[in-house]
Order: sequence, then structure tokens, then C-alpha cells
Amino acid sequence: MEITAGNLEQIILQFYCSDVVNQTPAHEWLTIAQQSPNAWCFVWDLLSPEKSPEVQFFAATTLHTKVAKHLREIPEEQYESFKNKLIDTLKIYRNGPKIIVNRLCIAMAAFILQISPEKWEHPLSTLMNTFCPSSSPSDCDESLRCLLLQLFMVLPEEFQTMHIPQGRRGLVRNELQKSYPQAVSSVLVWALEWGSQHEVEVAAECARAWMQLGVPLPEVIGEGGIAPKLIRLVCQIPWGAVTSASLEALGEMATHPDTHHHPRSVLSLASSLVPAVGELARRWTMAGIQEAACSSFTLITSIGESHVRLLLGEAKEGVANPSEVLLLILELLLECTGMQGQYPSEETLSAIPFGFWYILQEEVVSLETAQHDAYIRLLSPVYSRLADILLLKSVLPDGREDLPPFTQEEAESFRCYRTDIGDTMTYCHGMLHESLSKQLLSRLNEQLEVHRRNPCVWQPLEACLHALLSIAECARGESEADSNISQCMSAVGSLSLSSNPRLLATALEVIGAHAEWLNDHPGAVGIVLPLLVQGLSNVQTAPSATMALKDLSRDCSAGLMPYAHLILNASQEVISQGTLRPAETIRLMYVVGRVMSCLSVSDTAPFLDNLLMPFLNHLRQLNGGVPSPAVKASIVVRLRMIAALFSAMYIQSDNAGTSPWAPILLPHLQQIFPILEEISAKWYYDEAVMQAVFLVPKNAATTLLDDIIPALPAVMHLLITSYVLHQHPVMLDLARHLIVMFGSNKVSEGAPVIGNLLEDICRTTLCLPGNPNPISSDRVDILEAFFSLLSQVARRNPSSLASLGSPVDVSTLLRASTEALSLPEAPVIKSTSSFLSNFIMHGSEVKEIQSAIQNYGEALVQRLLLCIGRDSPRTLIDHVSDVLLALSKKSFDCLCQWMNILLLGPQAKDFPSQRITRQQKELFVQTVLRERCNKRCLQEAVREFGLLCKGLSLNPSNGEVHITNLSRVC
Repeated sequence: MEITAGNLEQIILQFYCSDVVNQTPAHEWLTIAQQSPNAWCFVWDLLSPEKSPEVQFFAATTLHTKVAKHLREIPEEQYESFKNKLIDTLKIYRNGPKIIVNRLCIAMAAFILQISPEKWEHPLSTLMNTFCPSSSPSDCDESLRCLLLQLFMVLPEEFQTMHIPQGRRGLVRNELQKSYPQAVSSVLVWALEWGSQHEVEVAAECARAWMQLGVPLPEVIGEGGIAPKLIRLVCQIPWGAVTSASLEALGEMATHPDTHHHPRSVLSLASSLVPAVGELARRWTMAGIQEAACSSFTLITSIGESHVRLLLGEAKEGVANPSEVLLLILELLLECTGMQGQYPSEETLSAIPFGFWYILQEEVVSLETAQHDAYIRLLSPVYSRLADILLLKSVLPDGREDLPPFTQEEAESFRCYRTDIGDTMTYCHGMLHESLSKQLLSRLNEQLEVHRRNPCVWQPLEACLHALLSIAECARGESEADSNISQCMSAVGSLSLSSNPRLLATALEVIGAHAEWLNDHPGAVGIVLPLLVQGLSNVQTAPSATMALKDLSRDCSAGLMPYAHLILNASQEVISQGTLRPAETIRLMYVVGRVMSCLSVSDTAPFLDNLLMPFLNHLRQLNGGVPSPAVKASIVVRLRMIAALFSAMYIQSDNAGTSPWAPILLPHLQQIFPILEEISAKWYYDEAVMQAVFLVPKNAATTLLDDIIPALPAVMHLLITSYVLHQHPVMLDLARHLIVMFGSNKVSEGAPVIGNLLEDICRTTLCLPGNPNPISSDRVDILEAFFSLLSQVARRNPSSLASLGSPVDVSTLLRASTEALSLPEAPVIKSTSSFLSNFIMHGSEVKEIQSAIQNYGEALVQRLLLCIGRDSPRTLIDHVSDVLLALSKKSFDCLCQWMNILLLGPQAKDFPSQRITRQQKELFVQTVLRERCNKRCLQEAVREFGLLCKGLSLNPSNGEVHITNLSRVC
């Protein structure tokens, strides 16, 4: 269909009247029409006042699109007539519809930004004289004044969103900023002072947009500027769109990054702004206007955060000299932080100043000693008050009959809020240090006494414990830390086991946070341990109890020795009851392993038997049943429990290098492996189960080290039989782990077994029955793990690769890895490149590897060049270049021959890309062969060559990529 105004009008009306199915072809046709050069003609016909609003809107939108993206289609000599036509159209639509006026204003803004100042000097002054030709705006028609304000408002907004070339952006910004005092300021000041309600609203929005752009602060804060007008507005009229926009404009004005050039102006503005907005914040808070109070406190907080160093002033002769504004900000933000009501159901203001308290503390801490001490004396009372306020705001809402239960969203919000409170407590500690610990301990003792008299009142006590938990790490270095922590532990230990579970959970977290201190003070362990052990039996406290026990078992093993049997018996009882959740059970098994490591073998061997045998029997029963999600979950949990037990046991060898635990653990491993094989044979297809299966031997090997060698044949049998059934990356991860432990040690008894393992894995991976193409994208996870394994082998013991027999020898590995480089997946390319680099670097002295490289090296280099020039993304080129560097170092003569044949030989005309010239190839070959030691220079050369092959190049000045040789690319 021909693109004409009539056809367009018909299609537009059809689009708005059709269903979704019929709208799609209409939308596609209209989009084509918008992009066509004919659009410059038909838009004016469609903007006729007689047309429907839908047609007018399409035309206005099209006009903006054409101006923003296709202005070069208009000859420059026609810019003047286009401008006049657009101005006339704006005048026609000055009374609406509003949506049409807005699009036309944006089109004018885009036009100004495209051609100013080169083709249109002082455009804003021109527009002001056009729409308000008299000397005073009051003599103009109100609709024209509103139109001018609308134009001025969208101009900085369009500047923020429109794509402007980087070289012109600063020029255009300077032009706009120069236009503010010449044209914008006078219109804004008049409208804010004398305009109608609609004009005032548009002027406030316009002011916000210009302040966001950034104008010199002295221009706006004086008596004739807009700042006094905006402050007067927010103080005199009720909350609404005008006051909201005015506060946003004042905020942009006070916090713009350029304001640091005008410190006196900032102080002057803050001195008039903060008292006025602070009074408004208090008034609106009392009136319950949350949105207004939020905007006010946000503005005050922003001023404090942006100018904290300026507001602090200078400390002279050890005396701080803050500005009066800062003292007022501190008072207002303390009020905001301590806002009455429950967060977030009753109030949300108290979270606003959290960032300010951090910035203020960081600024003071960074000062020199004399200034630092002066401001600490000044601000310590403020942060002490803040700590008390935070304690009140941190109190849990549980038990308040007047407060409805939290929704799930509110509960999550309050959890995050309490985390912020904890962080802010650490900022308080940065200012108060030991005095904060003493203050919190004093509150703790007060609330502990209240709780003893009335156990139902536990929330304030829990808040004190939460605060002490927050500062636990930073309070350890205090001179009186031992005394303070000792008091805290005594208070925690005095809690009744019948107290509220939430209170006990926080108390248990406090114990865990002081595990290192308890290790140095083992006498205190007995005070808190009964609470920990009893906490295991309660579902609500079990997570905190297991976490705390894990911390203690890791950091306080010596202190736990007298209580080891108590912990082990309690843990076994709780585990056998099955009341814990899976994560807690696994964590508790880690605790059991750590605690058993503290005791002698004779003491714990019977316990280990009693603990593991029920697990093994249960695993057999589960595996013998019908597979189901519940059975799977139970199997995974029990396997992970056994793995956690092995991972936690600390094995200390004697002088002969033999662990006393080995004779105890190895028989249990011998019992476990047949069960693991049965599970693997039944669940081989399930990745989660197989991960749990192989975590057991991996952790056992990590714990036993060389003592696991007698069990290596069983491990190998499990691994290979499972790998043949179904390949999982976790199996190769275990194999890599074992090869790192034993494969490079030629005198190790496990080395021969490891060699057989490597051969079996290579044969199974690359000669998979029924899979004629083992190197394919549907095996990415396996290939990544496989080549990562080979990379470790090549780096540690490349000669073991040479001993591989048929059908998988070193030549087969080299061909497979070369083929793997052709895959598009990044993980495979990374691991394969790593293998090839290590294979070439560390295997060059091995005769079989050297022969394989000579025989197959040309095919490898061909694939590397294709990766660089065509196949691999730029982010992976550095990995590929590592292989080239290895070849350059270890097979230089061969690389010279292969590079010349492939890039400069008679068959190399369009290789690896038709976009690359012979001269560029020659330069690349010279660079690669020259940079045998400088990895960075080689990578840069490879990157540049890859870009050239793809029709791109790299701008060295800014690192940007752009198209080169466009005719050849097309």
C-alpha cells in the first residue's frame, strides 16, 4: 500500500479499532511509514486540527522519531523553514490535547539538541521572544506561557535520554547551562511568583528538570533566584504535586555533583532550606502525611550525605566547629530514626537516615588525630542517643495485641530493616568503641532483670542481644573486651531454657559469634553449653544452636573437650529423633566429626559404630524401595550427613605418617562403598543423588590423605562403574581430586591405580558407545570437567598421558581438544585452552607428546586461527592466545612453518576471513612469532587481528570497538 496521508489515517483508525491479531500487520506497516523519508511530508497533513486525536498523536510521535534519528534527511538550508513550521504547529496546539503538545515539545527539544549551537544560536532566547515577545511574561497569553514552560521542561529531560555523540554532549550541555540565566530563569521566577496554579505546577517540574541538568548554584539561591520561591511554595501550600516537585527541585539543587564548586552557596542554601523543610517534616509527620514527611526527611538526609565534610567545618585547637545546619540535621535525623510506630506496618521513615549515619562516621574516622578526637567528643552523645533509639526500633513486634500479624512481605522487610540496624550499630561502635559495649551491657542487665520479673516481656532483651551480636566482631579488640564479653556470656548463660524460642535463638547466635573468645577462655564454655545442647531439641532454636555449635567446634575445640561426650550424646539423640531439618542435620554431623576429632580413638570408636550403622541400614532400606521424590530426598540427606562427618574429622598423623583414625575409618568406608554402588546403579540418571554419592569418597580422601590408599581400588571401581552408566561432572571432579593427591607422586602406592583410572575415563569419555560424536554441545558440562581434569594431569604429570593406550592415546586427546575448540560454549573453550597450554608447555620433553604436536600441530593452529578470526567471541580470545604462546615457546620452528602456510600460503586467500588483507596477515604473523615472552602484547595482537577479521577495529584511545572497511563488511 502506498504511503500517503489518507492511507495512513485509515490504517491508524483501523489499528485502534482492531483486535490484537489485526493490530500486528497494521503496526508493522505504520512503523515502516514512520521510517520512510515521506514521513517529513505526511506528518503536517496528519497534524491538522481537524484530524482525530489518534491520528494527531501518531503524527506527533513520528515527528519526534524523525527529528531524533533521521534529521540528516532534511537539507540544512531547510532547517529554518522546518523550525518555523514546528513553532506554528505548537501555537496551534497550545490549548491541547496535552498528549499532543507534549510530543511536539519533545520534537522541538530534539531538534534544538541536534543543531544547537552550530545551526541555531541561543535557541531558548529565540523561543522566549517568539512566544512572549513583550518584556514581561505577564503580558503574554497564559497558554503561551504554559507552552514555553513545557518546552523548557522537556529540553533537559530529552538531553538526559537522547543519544548525543560524545564529542558534542559537553558542548550542548554548556549551551543549555548558559541559556538558564538568559531565558529560563526569568520565566520560572515569574511563574513561581505570579503564575496560575497550573503554571506554578509546570514551573516546579521545569525547575526540577533544570536542577537535575545542573546550573551554577549562585544563580538560583539569591533573592532573585528560584530557590527562595520554591521554599516559600512548599511552606505555604498544602502537600500535592507542586510541593512534591518543588522538594525534588530543591533536592537536585542542593545535591548536584557540581555544587562542591560553590561551598558558600551550599551553606547559604542549606541554612535556609533545612530549617524550613525540617519544620515541614515535623508538621507533616504529626498530620500523618507519610509521603510528604518521607520527601522532606529524604531531602534533609541527602543534604547531609552530600555535604557532610563541608558541614563539619574545621576543628581548631582541638575544638570542633560544625555548622549550625549540621546540628539541626543531626537532631532532625535522630527524630526520623526514632519515628514512633512499628516498621514497616505503621511507619517507614526511620530507615531513611541509615546511610547518613554511616557516611558521617566514615568522614570522622578518616580525619587526622586532633580533628578526629574533637569530633568524637562532639558526636559521641549523638551516637549514644542513636544506639538507644536503634534498640527501641529493633524490638520484635511479637506479642503486640494492637498490631495485626505481619504479611510475608512485611516480615521480610522488617528482617532487612533489622540487618540495617545491626550495621548502623557497628557505625556507632566506630564512634563510641568501649563505651557502646558498656552502654549495651547496661541495657542488657536492665532488660534481663525485667525479663526475670516478667518472662512474657522478652522482646527488649532480645533486641539488646541482637545489638551485641552486631558489634561482636569489632568489639573484640577493645581493652576491656574480656570483661565485657564475660558479662555478656554470663547473662546469656543465665537465661532460662523455657524462655521464648526467638530470644534463645538470638542468644545462641551471640555464643557462636564469640567462639574465638571462648577458645581463649575455656572456663566460660560450661556457662553457655547447656543452653546450646538444649537448643538442639527445639525446632525454632535448632538452626541457631547448630550454627553456634559449628562455630565452637571449629574455633573452640580445646574448650569443648571436657564436654565432648555431652555434645555427642545429645547430637546422636536429636539425630535419631529425626526432628531437625536436613540442613541442620548435616550441620550437626559436621559438629559431631569435629568433636570426635578431639577425643581418642578408643573413646569414639564405639560411638562412631553406633552412629553410622543405623545410617547404612536405612540407606539400604531406602534404596530397596520404590523410587520417589521423598526417597530421593532422604537418600541425599543421609549421604550428605556421612560426607559432612568425614569432612569435619581432623586427622593428625603420628611420626610414622600413619593416622590412628585410619584403622577405624577404613572399615566403615569398606562398608559404605557397596551401598554407594547399589545407589549409583539405581539412581545413576539423577544428578543430585550422584553428587551426594561422590561427595562421600571425596571428603574421605581429603580427610585421610595417604591413609585412604587401601580403599582406592574400591573408590576407582565405584567411579568407573558409575561413569560408564551415566556421565556426571561430579565424577570427573572426584577423579581430578584423586589425581592431584596421588597421580603426580610416582612413589605412591596409589599411582598405578590412578593411572588406570585416567585411562578408563579417557576411553569412556571419548569412545562413548552409541555416540559417534563425543565432542558436541549437548555434553558441555562433561567436556568442561574432562578437559579441566586433563589440564591438571598435563600440568602435574604429563608423562602419565603418554602412557595411555589404544584407543585413546595422546594424539586422540590432541585431536579431541582441537575439535572442542570449535564449540561455541565458553566453559569448554576455557578448559580446553587450559589443557592445550599445559599439554604443550609441560609435555614438550615427553617424546610421545612432542611427536603428537608435530603431527597434528598444523590442524591445531588452523583451528586456533578460526577461533580468533571467526568462531569464538572476543571475551574468549585471551584463552586461545595462551595456546599460541605455548606453541611459540615450545615449538617455535613448527609454528613459523604452520603460520606461513595457513595465512600466507597459496591456499590462504580468504583464510580465516575475507575481510583481512595480506599485509595485515603478515604483520600478525610477525607479531605472534616475535612476542614469545610478552603475554600481554601477544593478547593485544590476537584481539586486534580477531576484530579486523570480523570487520571491526579497536580505538586505542578509548577502547571502543567500531566497524572498519564498511564496504567490505556489507
